Amino acid sequence: MIPKQRLTTINRPWVYSVILFFILTFVMSGCSSSETVKEESTEASPVEVVETTNSAQAGDSSAGEEKIISKPAVIVAGVVNLRTQPEKESPALGQLVIGDPLTVQASVQNEAGETWYRVTHASQEAFVRSDLINLLEELSTIKWSNEQFIAFAKEADKRIHIIEYRDFPDYLRDAKMVPKKFRTRESVEQHMGHHWKDSIVQAYWQDVQQNPDGSGYGRGGVISILDVPNNELKVKHLNDQEVQITWEYYWYDTERETMERRLLLTDKGWRVTGVVQFQ
Repeated sequence: MIPKQRLTTINRPWVYSVILFFILTFVMSGCSSSETVKEESTEASPVEVVETTNSAQAGDSSAGEEKIISKPAVIVAGVVNLRTQPEKESPALGQLVIGDPLTVQASVQNEAGETWYRVTHASQEAFVRSDLINLLEELSTIKWSNEQFIAFAKEADKRIHIIEYRDFPDYLRDAKMVPKKFRTRESVEQHMGHHWKDSIVQAYWQDVQQNPDGSGYGRGGVISILDVPNNELKVKHLNDQEVQITWEYYWYDTERETMERRLLLTDKGWRVTGVVQFQ
């Protein structure tokens, strides 16, 4: 008879320690492989961020892109160069002076972030800085003879109102020349000669500047707020309305020995809305 084997319970602590060691080793190896996968996916994400950033920068580049405007405009600075490119260092095609009308075709931003206008004047295309131009819905241009101006000046003598220099709009105040104030017609005529004969009594004036080519220009800040009634002037644009005349300006060409005098028409915010051109 074969004796029955006696079943005994495992009663040794070191056996449990061995089993627990193998279980923990298995579990930890699984966690380690899971973390490795996460690290790999984390390393891949910066590539996507870089691609998104590059595409955003490419789409945000507005330098050189034109915005169509197609509006009339007027020069509001003394002498303005017409440039071949929207850059200050680009060659000049010619010059315009304050009050010159032109058409703004489009605006463009150069690499320095400056806004320039692509303009046309006398069938010539060029670029001008945007702060030297006022855009208009419609440009009012009035042509006067010297006789009309003298008649207008006599009427203006009765209503002239001179304001303080500190109240000048920025584009006048930034001329960086302190004007002289003349209170009588005689002092104006003595300074200006025959050009201002029978002109407005009170005026601000700035000295004539000479250019290297012999031409010169002068600016006079004659500020007049006028209510011109129906009178002998017979100027349709000025009848029965309040007109603000700002900044008398003339350009003297020594080669042709000619002078052009202009008055700018402005609204109450000193925005140029038109120009009086003298024939």
